[in-house]
Amino acid sequence: MERSIFKNFEKQHCRIKMKSGKEVYGIMWEENNTDNNFKYYFSSSGDYQRLKNRLQSALYAIYQLDLNDIIYAEVISSK
Repeated sequence: MERSIFKNFEKQHCRIKMKSGKEVYGIMWEENNTDNNFKYYFSSSGDYQRLKNRLQSALYAIYQLDLNDIIYAEVISSK
């Protein structure tokens, strides 16, 4: 998936199909690293909300994504 396409799905609850055949549900987002390098992440919607609200006592399941591994994404519900 190209970054321009990814931006259509960023920070929205999505169904994502990976090259491996796995289908996952959750939220994807990008973070700007130094030198305009971007890193992409995925988590469940609940973990994303806890991270966004900075709940320090919560455990987060956050996974780094490679956009080349995504073959399909569909928005299930928006913000």
